[in-house]
Amino acid sequence: GVARMDDPFAFPDHEVSVEQPGWEVAASESLRKNGFCALRGSPLRADLRARCGLAAEQRLDLLLPRAQARGLDAQKDAFMFRELCKRMHHLRFDIRLPTPWEEKETLPGPSALSEADTGAWAALHAEAHHRAWPVLRDLFAASGAEADQAHVDIAGCVISLPGSGEQKYH
Repeated sequence: GVARMDDPFAFPDHEVSVEQPGWEVAASESLRKNGFCALRGSPLRADLRARCGLAAEQRLDLLLPRAQARGLDAQKDAFMFRELCKRMHHLRFDIRLPTPWEEKETLPGPSALSEADTGAWAALHAEAHHRAWPVLRDLFAASGAEADQAHVDIAGCVISLPGSGEQKYH
């Protein structure tokens, strides 16, 4: 294909293969230059992706009825809560998920996450950290920032239901 000049995501300099030597430096440079980096290769385990996907769907199944009980229409309304966000009139939802260090759920009442699914999210965080930390460490070193002060504040995912509009990179 031909890269369009008005589409910054058409250029592949934001993608880095973790299979190539020195990928950490290339990814760090992409993060510095582009504000993001897509790591390719050695994907997360399929079973872990499936468990986390199911846990995210269960979380949405718990949160949507709570929003609807407050008079919000999941088809039409935009809304922003700490645990659930829908910015536009699409069927796409940002869902906050537990981090391994949170002591309790952010919602009162029954949890949509079983202990096994909470373990899946902890495993996902560990694998993501394994891939991301070398990139961030190099970025911190280049900027003179204190790497030991870095931490993940929140974690989440996006679920797009059938019929949702196209989402561009952001």
